[in-house]
Amino acid sequence: MLSLKNGVLHFVHPSLSIPCFRHGQALRMGTAGNSTRMRPRIHSFPVMAGGAQVKVMESIIGDIAKDRSKVPKVVLKRGKTQLFRGGNPMVYSGAIDRVVGRPPPVAGDLVMVTDGAEQPIAWGVYNPLSMFAVRIMQTEDEARREPECVLNMETLLLSRFSAARKLRKTLGLPSDHTNVFRLVNSEGDRLSGLIVDVLGEQVVVASSAAWVERHRSTIELAVGKAIKTSHVSWRPSVEILKEEGLQVSTSEDSSLDSASDVIGDFEVFESFLVLFLHTHKFL
Repeated sequence: MLSLKNGVLHFVHPSLSIPCFRHGQALRMGTAGNSTRMRPRIHSFPVMAGGAQVKVMESIIGDIAKDRSKVPKVVLKRGKTQLFRGGNPMVYSGAIDRVVGRPPPVAGDLVMVTDGAEQPIAWGVYNPLSMFAVRIMQTEDEARREPECVLNMETLLLSRFSAARKLRKTLGLPSDHTNVFRLVNSEGDRLSGLIVDVLGEQVVVASSAAWVERHRSTIELAVGKAIKTSHVSWRPSVEILKEEGLQVSTSEDSSLDSASDVIGDFEVFESFLVLFLHTHKFL
């Protein structure tokens, strides 16, 4: 039987003495409950009880972060952890207890999201000026499935773009009838604040988050690799980015100033073109 009390993971058995952990230190729990210090923390260990094996593992995000220069931690308030373990992609400022990092993280920095004991449960991109303080990129479970993506923006983007392309193919996009479609639809493709539209050989990136602007060069590189194109246009959502604490101008990228720049010789439906030119999101 397993129980957690005061930061100690207890393995309860009437006649068994086995290792337990408290704050990273291994303890041996006797039948009377007395404890003596054992060896330093290990990453995982098996326990056999009643023929079943239980394995306790460290956070893979925390392990990978050890090899990086100090990755800041965003520590959640008590009772908020399960919400984000369950897949909520946005950490609002009201859910945060404290931020650990020197110097403090700034908009676009990669951070770990942790529970109250500072054990990582996810990682994402930080913005102290936004109502979305952290946009989660991977939970701990996702990190175990794709450890190569942990705290690696380019690898993560390529993985998400690949998954998005596979999904569109199941929907028949592109097809003989159109080569205009939305490849990445923000939260729908686990890339909050990023939209990527494909118009034949032209790709248009719409930015509505500080992290997207911060990692623009990485995004453009990943888009080029994923779609095999060098024709990438950038469209910042100026009003939304103001809410992110950024002042940007569309004059930096005038590649979409005229409809002819977008249309070219593409096979498009007229309704798709109208939606593209006059709205921010379409499927």
